[in-house]
Amino acid sequence: MAAQKKQNRAAASKTTRPRVSLSRVCLLGALTALGLGGGIIGISLYSGRSVFSLQGKAREGAFYQKLREFDQQLAAFPQTGASAPAPINRLLDDLARSALGVESHLSVLKRRRNLALRGGYFADYRTAAEKTAAVFPHAEPIAAAALESLIREALESSPARALPLEKEAADRVRSYASVIRSPGYEDLVLSAYVLSGALETPQTAVEIPQSAGFLSRVGGQEASPETWDAFFVDRVILRFLRGEIRETSLLIQSLLAMDSPALMKNPAALRLLRFGAEFLYDFGDPALSAEFFSRFSDDPSTARQGDALWLAGRLDAARTLWTALVSPDAEGRYTPESKTLRRSLYNLGSAAPDKAQSLAFLERLMALEPAHPFGAIRYSRFLETPQALSFLETPQLGGNSLPALEQLRRGRDVWPIDKMIPETWLLLNRYPQASPLYQWGAYYFELQKRFHETARLIRAAEINGVEGYWIPFAQSLQYIREGRYDAGEALLKTIPPQARMWQADANIGLILEAKRSPASALEYYTAAAGQVSNNREAARLRLRIARCLRALGRDRESREALEYAGRLDGENPAVRMELRRVTQGEL
Repeated sequence: MAAQKKQNRAAASKTTRPRVSLSRVCLLGALTALGLGGGIIGISLYSGRSVFSLQGKAREGAFYQKLREFDQQLAAFPQTGASAPAPINRLLDDLARSALGVESHLSVLKRRRNLALRGGYFADYRTAAEKTAAVFPHAEPIAAAALESLIREALESSPARALPLEKEAADRVRSYASVIRSPGYEDLVLSAYVLSGALETPQTAVEIPQSAGFLSRVGGQEASPETWDAFFVDRVILRFLRGEIRETSLLIQSLLAMDSPALMKNPAALRLLRFGAEFLYDFGDPALSAEFFSRFSDDPSTARQGDALWLAGRLDAARTLWTALVSPDAEGRYTPESKTLRRSLYNLGSAAPDKAQSLAFLERLMALEPAHPFGAIRYSRFLETPQALSFLETPQLGGNSLPALEQLRRGRDVWPIDKMIPETWLLLNRYPQASPLYQWGAYYFELQKRFHETARLIRAAEINGVEGYWIPFAQSLQYIREGRYDAGEALLKTIPPQARMWQADANIGLILEAKRSPASALEYYTAAAGQVSNNREAARLRLRIARCLRALGRDRESREALEYAGRLDGENPAVRMELRRVTQGEL
């Protein structure tokens, strides 16, 4: 049997199937899970949970006597129709009024459900279940019954249009599902979330704790290639959105265990393999990403393999692949498509071991595409400033803001500040929504202490809808200069830590140090020092760290920080003076 199953999966993997949309994936998962969930609730209602057991021997009484009488009378009534016969409904209503607690109400719902399954009276079952759920809003078995009754009524009333549920029904389904926490109901609860639309997007699905396990069960190896492909990607997305990067990478690495010949014949599996390669390139292991890309024989994949090898530090291997892509074949023809050829030429121009090779590759690129913006910028940096300014004025580059910004940056070498400022504004007016230009302008105006120009720049960015974390940073500097330290600190802290420049952390540290909070200031100075690469700036930060440590009474660590600052920048007078005071015992 195991061998036969393996052969069936291998045959299925060779079938070409289209990629399933997320909504179709959810529907497929819902139908599968509803089958499982229906079975679970049936077991729960009839045998699996003690709360549904009549426990007749232990609790004889009027209510259970009525239950037995109802069971005897039920056989005399017809079992079809739009709704249950009126006498049956009256008997069940009377039983519900006699019920005292959760267990007895569940016994009544058991009979409602049994009647609905035999005769199709799901509207009556749903009405009774929801009425009982309103009385016992925290009872899991009753919530499960209400949940199932809603779904079954929708399916029975209009199977073609029942999924996804209408908004009002979907909201009620999610409300009941949120009550249920006990093991054994997982598939029912997750099918409810699917049918209510909670798994239509990764952003909503990630809020459901059980979603990853659900996708693993429904989209397991026994599923069809189409289903397995779709659910695998969804599992990866959910784990990634939860920040489980290591687990996501391990899940993707499992693709390498698939049989390679079969893999290369299955378009769905190939899409998964490429998805895994790109994910590992961005968030995981670039060397492993290169191994993924090596499974493909096309030129774009070879170029991406070179990118991954470069990122992994295997520079020579990357250059070898790119060089092969830009080299002619035996007949003197270039086989890669134009985009791959241009990209490989640019990479080689950026990564060649010497200037002559870089220039040769970049010249080939510019001859192939004179308007290539990044190639033009890189090529201009090999030229003297006057030649670079002339080259960057090429008409073919006129439609792109980045070569124009490079021209402005190179102009600093020869233009006076009185020309630089109007040239900056001319460029901003030409490209009013180019965020990199505004960011550079803010940097330049701050460097030149033209603070009124910075304020004007921020207003222009807001008017033109330009966004970026440089805006709160530049605004916070204005607040600090005005003495509005709390406002400056609050604005800097709106920048997420992962997007925060080291200068932002350093400025927060300065504010906290001024507010006599050395412990908090030390935390931000340390974060800034971990990002800065310039030795002079690193030495200034270490000096600040040393002062905070001294204020906290950690003298030995303070001296070590000062000595490290001295090694980073021995010419810094403040560092030298502080070291001298420590050495002479003046502290």
